[in-house]
Amino acid sequence: MLRSLVGSEMCIRDRMKDVPLSEELVSERCRILKVALERFQEAGPNLVKKTELIMLGRGKTLLNFNYGKWTEQQNTNVINELMFDADGCCDIEAVCLAYCHRVPRDKYGFDLVVSEFTSISQRSYRMYQNLREQKLKHIYRKQLKRLDSSVTAVVIDHCVIDDVMNEALQSMIMTEDLFETHFRPWLNQLSSEGVAEKEFVDVGNRVLPLDAKSFFHFATIFQTAAKELEKDGKYSHGQHMTTDHTLTGPRGPKRGGCAGSCSQDKCAIA
Repeated sequence: MLRSLVGSEMCIRDRMKDVPLSEELVSERCRILKVALERFQEAGPNLVKKTELIMLGRGKTLLNFNYGKWTEQQNTNVINELMFDADGCCDIEAVCLAYCHRVPRDKYGFDLVVSEFTSISQRSYRMYQNLREQKLKHIYRKQLKRLDSSVTAVVIDHCVIDDVMNEALQSMIMTEDLFETHFRPWLNQLSSEGVAEKEFVDVGNRVLPLDAKSFFHFATIFQTAAKELEKDGKYSHGQHMTTDHTLTGPRGPKRGGCAGSCSQDKCAIA
Protein backbone atom coordinates (compact mmCIF):
# COMPACT_ATOMS: atom_id res chain seq x y z
CA MET A 1 0.00 0.00 0.00
CA LEU A 2 2.78 2.44 1.00
CA ARG A 3 4.81 1.51 -2.06
CA SER A 4 1.79 2.19 -4.24
CA LEU A 5 1.27 5.66 -2.72
CA VAL A 6 4.94 6.58 -3.20
CA GLY A 7 4.78 5.44 -6.79
CA SER A 8 1.65 7.51 -7.40
CA GLU A 9 3.31 10.61 -5.90
CA MET A 10 6.33 10.21 -8.17
CA CYS A 11 4.06 9.88 -11.19
CA ILE A 12 2.24 13.09 -10.23
CA ARG A 13 5.57 14.94 -9.86
CA ASP A 14 6.72 13.69 -13.26
CA ARG A 15 3.52 14.90 -14.88
CA MET A 16 3.86 18.30 -13.16
CA LYS A 17 7.26 18.79 -14.85
CA ASP A 18 5.59 18.53 -18.25
CA VAL A 19 2.87 21.06 -17.46
CA PRO A 20 3.86 24.59 -18.62
CA LEU A 21 3.81 27.29 -15.96
CA SER A 22 1.28 30.05 -16.50
CA GLU A 23 2.61 33.51 -17.38
CA GLU A 24 1.30 34.81 -14.09
CA LEU A 25 3.08 32.10 -12.10
CA VAL A 26 6.32 32.60 -14.05
CA SER A 27 6.20 36.33 -13.33
CA GLU A 28 5.58 35.75 -9.62
CA ARG A 29 8.30 33.11 -9.26
CA CYS A 30 10.80 35.33 -11.10
CA ARG A 31 9.96 38.23 -8.78
CA ILE A 32 10.57 36.06 -5.72
CA LEU A 33 13.82 34.65 -7.13
CA LYS A 34 15.07 38.16 -7.94
CA VAL A 35 14.58 39.20 -4.32
CA ALA A 36 16.39 36.04 -3.17
CA LEU A 37 19.39 36.82 -5.40
CA GLU A 38 19.53 40.59 -4.86
CA ARG A 39 22.46 40.34 -2.44
CA PHE A 40 24.68 39.06 -5.23
CA GLN A 41 26.21 42.46 -6.00
CA GLU A 42 29.72 41.92 -7.29
CA ALA A 43 28.61 42.37 -10.91
CA GLY A 44 26.72 45.61 -10.32
CA PRO A 45 23.06 46.57 -10.85
CA ASN A 46 20.82 44.01 -12.59
CA LEU A 47 23.71 41.61 -13.20
CA VAL A 48 24.90 38.39 -11.56
CA LYS A 49 28.33 36.80 -11.85
CA LYS A 50 28.74 33.17 -12.83
CA THR A 51 30.94 32.62 -9.77
CA GLU A 52 28.04 33.79 -7.58
CA LEU A 53 25.56 31.46 -9.25
CA ILE A 54 27.89 28.50 -8.74
CA MET A 55 27.45 29.05 -4.99
CA LEU A 56 23.74 28.22 -5.28
CA GLY A 57 24.61 24.57 -5.85
CA ARG A 58 26.87 24.39 -2.82
CA GLY A 59 24.42 25.15 -0.05
CA LYS A 60 25.47 22.24 2.11
CA THR A 61 29.11 23.33 2.03
CA LEU A 62 28.48 27.05 2.46
CA LEU A 63 25.66 26.91 4.99
CA ASN A 64 26.46 23.58 6.67
CA PHE A 65 22.96 22.42 5.72
CA ASN A 66 20.52 22.24 2.84
CA TYR A 67 16.92 21.16 2.35
CA GLY A 68 17.70 18.45 -0.19
CA LYS A 69 15.60 20.16 -2.85
CA TRP A 70 18.42 21.55 -4.99
CA THR A 71 21.60 19.78 -6.07
CA GLU A 72 24.90 20.97 -7.51
CA GLN A 73 24.15 19.11 -10.75
CA GLN A 74 20.76 20.80 -11.11
CA ASN A 75 22.46 24.13 -10.56
CA THR A 76 25.15 23.37 -13.14
CA ASN A 77 22.46 22.49 -15.69
CA VAL A 78 20.86 25.94 -15.25
CA ILE A 79 24.21 27.75 -15.49
CA ASN A 80 25.02 25.90 -18.72
CA GLU A 81 21.84 27.30 -20.27
CA LEU A 82 22.78 30.93 -19.58
CA MET A 83 24.82 33.31 -21.72
CA PHE A 84 27.56 35.24 -19.90
CA ASP A 85 29.50 38.27 -21.12
CA ALA A 86 33.27 38.63 -21.24
CA ASP A 87 33.32 39.48 -17.53
CA GLY A 88 31.35 36.37 -16.62
CA CYS A 89 28.13 38.29 -15.91
CA CYS A 90 24.53 37.65 -16.89
CA ASP A 91 21.37 39.76 -16.72
CA ILE A 92 19.45 38.95 -13.54
CA GLU A 93 16.12 38.76 -15.39
CA ALA A 94 17.48 35.99 -17.63
CA VAL A 95 18.93 34.25 -14.58
CA CYS A 96 15.62 34.29 -12.70
CA LEU A 97 13.71 33.04 -15.74
CA ALA A 98 16.09 30.12 -16.17
CA TYR A 99 15.89 29.13 -12.51
CA CYS A 100 12.13 29.63 -12.49
CA HIS A 101 11.63 26.64 -14.81
CA ARG A 102 14.16 24.41 -13.04
CA VAL A 103 13.49 24.77 -9.32
CA PRO A 104 10.73 22.61 -7.77
CA ARG A 105 7.23 23.18 -9.13
CA ASP A 106 5.43 22.61 -5.83
CA LYS A 107 5.17 25.59 -3.51
CA TYR A 108 6.74 23.80 -0.55
CA GLY A 109 9.84 22.76 -2.49
CA PHE A 110 10.06 26.15 -4.23
CA ASP A 111 9.93 28.02 -0.91
CA LEU A 112 12.69 25.85 0.56
CA VAL A 113 14.97 26.45 -2.42
CA VAL A 114 14.29 30.20 -2.33
CA SER A 115 15.13 30.24 1.39
CA GLU A 116 18.41 28.48 0.66
CA PHE A 117 19.23 30.84 -2.23
CA THR A 118 18.52 33.85 0.01
CA SER A 119 20.88 32.60 2.73
CA ILE A 120 23.64 31.95 0.19
CA SER A 121 23.32 35.38 -1.47
CA GLN A 122 23.33 37.11 1.94
CA ARG A 123 26.47 35.18 2.91
CA SER A 124 28.09 36.21 -0.39
CA TYR A 125 27.19 39.86 0.26
CA ARG A 126 28.79 39.81 3.72
CA MET A 127 31.97 38.28 2.31
CA TYR A 128 32.13 40.83 -0.50
CA GLN A 129 31.59 43.77 1.86
CA ASN A 130 34.35 42.45 4.10
CA LEU A 131 36.67 42.23 1.09
CA ARG A 132 35.96 45.87 0.18
CA GLU A 133 36.54 47.01 3.75
CA GLN A 134 39.84 45.13 3.98
CA LYS A 135 41.03 46.78 0.77
CA LEU A 136 40.24 50.28 2.07
CA LYS A 137 41.84 49.53 5.43
CA HIS A 138 44.99 48.41 3.61
CA ILE A 139 45.12 51.73 1.71
CA TYR A 140 44.64 53.71 4.91
CA ARG A 141 47.24 51.78 6.93
CA LYS A 142 49.87 51.04 4.28
CA GLN A 143 49.67 54.09 2.01
CA LEU A 144 48.16 57.05 3.86
CA LYS A 145 49.79 56.37 7.22
CA ARG A 146 53.19 56.29 5.54
CA LEU A 147 52.57 59.74 4.05
CA ASP A 148 51.46 61.34 7.30
CA SER A 149 54.13 62.52 9.72
CA SER A 150 51.96 61.71 12.73
CA VAL A 151 52.29 57.97 12.21
CA THR A 152 51.10 57.27 15.74
CA ALA A 153 48.04 59.49 15.42
CA VAL A 154 44.55 58.03 15.41
CA VAL A 155 43.57 60.11 12.37
CA ILE A 156 45.10 61.11 9.02
CA ASP A 157 45.36 64.78 8.07
CA HIS A 158 42.81 65.44 5.31
CA CYS A 159 45.42 67.31 3.27
CA VAL A 160 47.34 64.05 2.81
CA ILE A 161 44.32 62.59 1.01
CA ASP A 162 43.99 65.79 -1.03
CA ASP A 163 47.61 65.52 -2.11
CA VAL A 164 47.16 61.91 -3.21
CA MET A 165 44.24 62.95 -5.41
CA ASN A 166 46.25 65.89 -6.75
CA GLU A 167 49.06 63.51 -7.66
CA ALA A 168 46.63 61.17 -9.44
CA LEU A 169 45.41 64.06 -11.59
CA GLN A 170 48.81 65.58 -12.30
CA SER A 171 50.33 62.18 -13.15
CA MET A 172 47.31 61.41 -15.33
CA ILE A 173 46.59 58.27 -13.32
CA MET A 174 42.97 59.36 -13.47
CA THR A 175 40.97 61.90 -15.47
CA GLU A 176 39.13 64.97 -14.23
CA ASP A 177 35.80 63.35 -15.10
CA LEU A 178 36.65 60.26 -13.09
CA PHE A 179 37.63 62.39 -10.12
CA GLU A 180 34.45 64.46 -10.26
CA THR A 181 32.20 61.42 -10.60
CA HIS A 182 33.68 59.06 -8.03
CA PHE A 183 36.41 60.59 -5.87
CA ARG A 184 35.09 64.06 -5.11
CA PRO A 185 31.90 62.70 -3.48
CA TRP A 186 34.16 60.54 -1.31
CA LEU A 187 36.39 63.45 -0.26
CA ASN A 188 33.46 65.79 0.32
CA GLN A 189 31.95 63.43 2.88
CA LEU A 190 35.15 63.08 4.91
CA SER A 191 35.91 65.28 7.92
CA SER A 192 37.64 68.50 6.95
CA GLU A 193 40.44 67.96 9.47
CA GLY A 194 41.47 64.54 10.77
CA VAL A 195 40.09 61.43 9.05
CA ALA A 196 39.82 58.26 11.12
CA GLU A 197 40.22 54.82 9.56
CA LYS A 198 36.59 53.84 10.17
CA GLU A 199 35.33 57.02 8.52
CA PHE A 200 37.63 56.55 5.53
CA VAL A 201 36.48 52.94 5.09
CA ASP A 202 32.77 53.51 5.70
CA VAL A 203 32.46 56.50 3.37
CA GLY A 204 34.59 54.90 0.66
CA ASN A 205 32.61 51.67 0.80
CA ARG A 206 29.37 53.61 0.54
CA VAL A 207 30.36 56.08 -2.19
CA LEU A 208 32.56 54.02 -4.53
CA PRO A 209 30.85 51.83 -7.16
CA LEU A 210 29.21 48.66 -5.92
CA ASP A 211 30.50 46.33 -8.63
CA ALA A 212 33.81 44.64 -7.90
CA LYS A 213 35.52 45.54 -11.19
CA SER A 214 35.02 49.30 -10.78
CA PHE A 215 35.65 49.31 -7.04
CA PHE A 216 39.02 47.59 -7.24
CA HIS A 217 39.99 49.69 -10.26
CA PHE A 218 39.43 52.90 -8.28
CA ALA A 219 41.13 51.48 -5.21
CA THR A 220 44.16 50.70 -7.37
CA ILE A 221 44.16 54.29 -8.69
CA PHE A 222 44.31 55.57 -5.12
CA GLN A 223 47.12 53.16 -4.20
CA THR A 224 49.15 53.97 -7.31
CA ALA A 225 48.88 57.72 -6.73
CA ALA A 226 49.97 57.35 -3.10
CA LYS A 227 53.00 55.30 -4.13
CA GLU A 228 53.93 57.83 -6.83
CA LEU A 229 53.66 60.63 -4.30
CA GLU A 230 55.99 58.90 -1.89
CA LYS A 231 58.71 57.65 -4.22
CA ASP A 232 61.65 59.52 -5.71
CA GLY A 233 61.71 62.00 -2.84
CA LYS A 234 58.73 63.98 -4.14
CA TYR A 235 56.98 63.66 -0.78
CA SER A 236 58.18 63.10 2.76
CA HIS A 237 56.30 62.30 5.95
CA GLY A 238 54.27 65.35 6.91
CA GLN A 239 55.23 67.47 3.90
CA HIS A 240 52.34 68.35 1.62
CA MET A 241 52.97 69.04 -2.02
CA THR A 242 51.75 72.14 -3.81
CA THR A 243 50.55 72.15 -7.40
CA ASP A 244 54.02 73.18 -8.61
CA HIS A 245 55.55 70.20 -6.73
CA THR A 246 57.13 72.34 -4.01
CA LEU A 247 56.75 71.11 -0.45
CA THR A 248 55.24 72.78 2.58
CA GLY A 249 55.00 71.67 6.18
CA PRO A 250 52.13 69.56 7.49
CA ARG A 251 50.06 72.54 8.54
CA GLY A 252 50.98 75.27 6.05
CA PRO A 253 48.54 77.82 4.60
CA LYS A 254 45.37 76.22 3.31
CA ARG A 255 43.85 76.65 -0.13
CA GLY A 256 40.51 78.37 -0.38
CA GLY A 257 37.78 75.72 -0.43
CA CYS A 258 40.23 72.84 0.06
CA ALA A 259 41.54 71.04 3.10
CA GLY A 260 45.04 70.62 1.70
CA SER A 261 48.06 72.72 2.63
CA CYS A 262 48.98 74.65 -0.48
CA SER A 263 49.95 78.23 -1.27
CA GLN A 264 48.50 78.17 -4.80
CA ASP A 265 45.29 80.02 -5.61
CA LYS A 266 44.03 77.21 -7.80
CA CYS A 267 44.42 73.47 -7.44
CA ALA A 268 43.47 70.53 -9.60
CA ILE A 269 41.05 69.34 -6.93
CA ALA A 270 39.88 72.71 -5.58
